[in-house]
Amino acid sequence: MRERDAEVRRHEQAHQAVGGPHAGAPRYEYERGPDGRLYAVGGSVSIDLTPEADPRATLAKMERAVRAALAPEEPSGQDHRVAAEARALLAEARTEIRAENSGTEKKSEGVDAAAGRSTREGENQDAAGSPEARRAIEAYTRSPESENKTPSLNLVSCSQCGNMHAAGGGAA
Repeated sequence: MRERDAEVRRHEQAHQAVGGPHAGAPRYEYERGPDGRLYAVGGSVSIDLTPEADPRATLAKMERAVRAALAPEEPSGQDHRVAAEARALLAEARTEIRAENSGTEKKSEGVDAAAGRSTREGENQDAAGSPEARRAIEAYTRSPESENKTPSLNLVSCSQCGNMHAAGGGAA
């Protein structure tokens, strides 16, 4: 029973450690052993799968939830179900982000009246709106390896035009 107790505790603590602020405290089910002591024979850790208001925050939260659900050496069937639910929410967040980016592209075409300059693709745009940055972000959010990583993008200041450009964007 001691071995099972240690295994259960390691399993639940793995969920909690990886889940961080999105994971609750472990709850254990106990049985009394022949020596009169209580041993953990089962357990659970809640993982918050509530989407955030910002789809980018939801993306980060669900990536962590997938990692937390699959953190133990031998994830259970329930662990796999939680990971699948988090992946579905990840897909929804990616769709929302792509929709926002598409809307931003359409809105950004035209003239920036305050600066008196064109904001069409390829011309004087801010770092997040540069064509290179948008392409890097879109490529990252579509890539299968992005599921288990937190997105990051390396931006560098261009010495020729002064704008920010993506420099080999990818995951950290």
